Amino acid sequence: MKCLQCGSDTRVTTTYQNVDLTTKRRRECIVEKCGFRFTTREKPETGERPEMDERERRVRDSED
Repeated sequence: MKCLQCGSDTRVTTTYQNVDLTTKRRRECIVEKCGFRFTTREKPETGERPEMDERERRVRDSED
């Protein structure tokens, strides 16, 4: 992930797994001069796909 302040790469300093299955990561910029710190929160994908519309269904069926 890129630094929100300067755009350089970041490193994860700590990771927490919450009871609601979300992950909270503390990150900091790798550029010593910047050193910007921020938190990201991630939630797992459910794996459910939204319903296909008619056009997508026709394209999929024509590929078979």
